[in-house]
Amino acid sequence: MSLRLRCLLTSGVVAILLGVSALPADAQTADPSCAPADQAQLTVALSADGHEATFTVGNAMPLCEPMQIGLAVYLKDADGFVVPQALVDSATDTITTGSKVLSVTLPTQGTAPRCFTQVDAFTGAPLHEITDTQQYGPRLLAYQWGEVSTCGEVEAESTTTSTSTTATTIHTNDTKPPGSVEGTQISRTPATVQSQPLARTGPSTNIGPLIIGAGLLLMLGGLLLAWSSRPA
Repeated sequence: MSLRLRCLLTSGVVAILLGVSALPADAQTADPSCAPADQAQLTVALSADGHEATFTVGNAMPLCEPMQIGLAVYLKDADGFVVPQALVDSATDTITTGSKVLSVTLPTQGTAPRCFTQVDAFTGAPLHEITDTQQYGPRLLAYQWGEVSTCGEVEAESTTTSTSTTATTIHTNDTKPPGSVEGTQISRTPATVQSQPLARTGPSTNIGPLIIGAGLLLMLGGLLLAWSSRPA
């Protein structure tokens, strides 16, 4: 084999190896049979009173890793978003595909002024308390405000009980909650929450395939040169 042909073949092999190494790590190891968890398209639908939440994965393929989901109800001192909020009940599970339903028990009695509720649907673990510095932030998928049906007022040594009509407000992810406290966009469609796929990172142009192609062309040129230079 001539020196020129050897150089061409060597250059082609090197170009192919460089092209493979230039491919993103996730392109070399990605599992085509599942969707990465950071690209999950997860939506939530709350029931009319907020005690149930239906979580649905919108990806065409199952998630590569189970995603933790949760539903929690809190008691607070006024309508709208106020802190602190104390956890009353919560439910958690994981999801990779399809839909799952979580439910919590809503409080029916309270003591003034703690006569208002907030239901949160989220990913990850539930918070035991919501404060100025402890909130779900981008983990929040949907929330709903309401009131307990019976609220008691304590006056000195006697207790009187007043009854208020239950009222709920369903929020989904289009509009930020008052004061931007939850730190995520929520829509006002009662039954659905827009999916929030995470943005991919990495170079805008993948040059790996171009380098591989150049290497193959160099190898092909070397083989053609060898063929044309063979003894008659």
